[in-house]
Amino acid sequence: MNNTFIYFIFFISTLVGAQNKKKYNSNAETILHGNYSSKILEKVRENRNVNSVSSLESYEYDLYQKYFIDDYLSAYIDSIDRNKNTREELILIGERVTKFKHEKNSGDKKLILADAVSGFKEPFLELFKQADFQEEFPSILSHEYSQYNFRLIDSTWVEDKKNYIFSFTAKKKLFINGKRGTLYIDSATYAVTKYTGVEYNEMYTRTFENLWKPYENIWYTASQSNQIKLRAIDLASFLPRELKVSKKMVGPWIVIENSVKNLRKKENFSKQEFKGYTYELMEDYSKDSFSKLSTYRNYPLTEKEKNTYEFSTLFHIYPIEKKINLSQNLNRGVLPVGKINLNLLSLASYNDYEGFRFQLGGKTNFKFNPHYSWYGYLGYGTKSTDLNGGIGTEFLLNKEVERKINLQIFADVNPFSRSINRYPESLRDIKQELNFIQNSVFYKYRGGKISYQQDFFKKITTNLILGYEEQKSEYEYSYKNFNKSRWFDQFTTELKIKYSPFAEYMLTPKGKITIKDKPVYLYLNYLRAWNLLGSSLEYDKLNLSLDMSINNSWGRSNLFIESGLVFGDTPLWNVFGSFGDAKKGSNIWKRFSSFGYHAFETMNPEDFFADRYTALYLTHNIRNVNLFNLKKIDISFLYKGLVGNLDHTVLHRFKGSFNTPKKYYQEIGVEFNRIIYYFGLGFYYRIGAYNEGNFDNNLFMKLTFTIF
Repeated sequence: MNNTFIYFIFFISTLVGAQNKKKYNSNAETILHGNYSSKILEKVRENRNVNSVSSLESYEYDLYQKYFIDDYLSAYIDSIDRNKNTREELILIGERVTKFKHEKNSGDKKLILADAVSGFKEPFLELFKQADFQEEFPSILSHEYSQYNFRLIDSTWVEDKKNYIFSFTAKKKLFINGKRGTLYIDSATYAVTKYTGVEYNEMYTRTFENLWKPYENIWYTASQSNQIKLRAIDLASFLPRELKVSKKMVGPWIVIENSVKNLRKKENFSKQEFKGYTYELMEDYSKDSFSKLSTYRNYPLTEKEKNTYEFSTLFHIYPIEKKINLSQNLNRGVLPVGKINLNLLSLASYNDYEGFRFQLGGKTNFKFNPHYSWYGYLGYGTKSTDLNGGIGTEFLLNKEVERKINLQIFADVNPFSRSINRYPESLRDIKQELNFIQNSVFYKYRGGKISYQQDFFKKITTNLILGYEEQKSEYEYSYKNFNKSRWFDQFTTELKIKYSPFAEYMLTPKGKITIKDKPVYLYLNYLRAWNLLGSSLEYDKLNLSLDMSINNSWGRSNLFIESGLVFGDTPLWNVFGSFGDAKKGSNIWKRFSSFGYHAFETMNPEDFFADRYTALYLTHNIRNVNLFNLKKIDISFLYKGLVGNLDHTVLHRFKGSFNTPKKYYQEIGVEFNRIIYYFGLGFYYRIGAYNEGNFDNNLFMKLTFTIF
């Protein structure tokens, strides 16, 4: 998104309760005046959980949040408003009330009771992606502890409680990334009672104040205030052409205020109260919202705030809501056209069998019907010249657990041993197609299926599928004594499970949206082909994979492991293969191509097939590495390994030859990303048992890009 003005809106969601979490390498000890000071801070760190509200078995409270962009720009808006008036108003204001519930065995539940944002006719759901307010603990006392100097400067009494006062400051680069301010520590419980200061960042400057209050034997975050000064931008460049004036540099402020109301223990929660997802947007959240919000406000709205809700001048001058909705839809890969969302993610792709593939598809949206939808697509390949497609319908039976039934019919092509998602919903869904650019080994399939989907325990998504397919090779390959043109029938049942322990979702009137989503992911797929209804194939196929990422002071590490087993005989397209994405060529320049996703960069697509295998993909990424003081790039280091086997190879007659990875296949690599915009270069080298001896034969160079 290149429209900086729209970032104002997104900053609201990303900065609510957020703190800069950039880490530095530092082996130095924290500088303290005296052993007594050091012991106080260590006690604070030790007692963090004891003093936290999370130590209670069960509790609930109401959180009132208010955020606005200040009036520094109001005079400028008046100067370009054709209906200029004397009223005062802010740029934007929003409020929200959330009820938080916690029970040790049932987890958390967060209900959005009321919400209002000036200028928006439709709910802007992205604003609900917020940090958990009560889990906050000063970062300078946790993962940033070694980066700060602390001094015990005084003590004072606050509400009849003695408090130690500490000052803190960053050890280095304060005015680039760092904080300075004051900590108040309760002398009896060693709980933080006040945390105030200024944070400096290359994108913004933040003034903050957090206050804690006692409740029985714990301390809870009673209020939080943030005033965020964004870097200067040229507002004039984002106005419509007819309103453009000379360059106007402005530095807007965003103010965010949070306060907790009615914290109380509650020991009689019912399981029904925690049913569904962690976050839930109540059906009537927008009904009489101002009446609901007024009961939680710390003070009444000012005239300026009332005017902002009523008039929202900037939203009339510039089509902000329209631009934001369009941007959000494009990020999701859809273009709404009336009651249909056209799928942009699958418009064009390339593989060595179809050539350039052009696909037009879409799905009816919420405006068509909130309970069921139709979807479909047509695809055409310039080399294969076949017209492929599919159509289906989806019924939403229960929003609380995403219970759905899908009916589909289809006729299309896939690479051997792989399945392409023809209905992608995110950029992540189309990453795998990068692996097929050099792949010409495909098979046809046609048939239909019915599936049942449901989420369990908030973190587990299951899909049960009943399907019938006819399959035929499009490559010079034959199975057993049958020729290439033989169609094979299979009747299957399949179970798919995805476990996302760190993901959090919100239930809205329009369905489920993702609030937080990060690895670890665990996938399990089990397929059974039955000797029923004329099926010519009978086998079992099990596939497991684990995807996990870890952030540390040296960057971000990702580990992806997958393993699979096939019991019974079946054509090669139903076992495991297409592990590589390398281009054939006599030297490194002729082999130059683009990199893949969870694929071997030094292996050709048809090199290996297996009915049992294990593959390992390890990546470590270091961000913002200074390249000759010219620009910052990302550097990734990679290690990949594969081992497997295939029984009854004599059943398969394949053009040329194929192997089984009986020995351990290995490769290493380094990627220099974002050299020019999103693009970079990767270098990969084959090592171990399959190393060919000649250095040039093992080295591959590829184009990388970080669009996904």
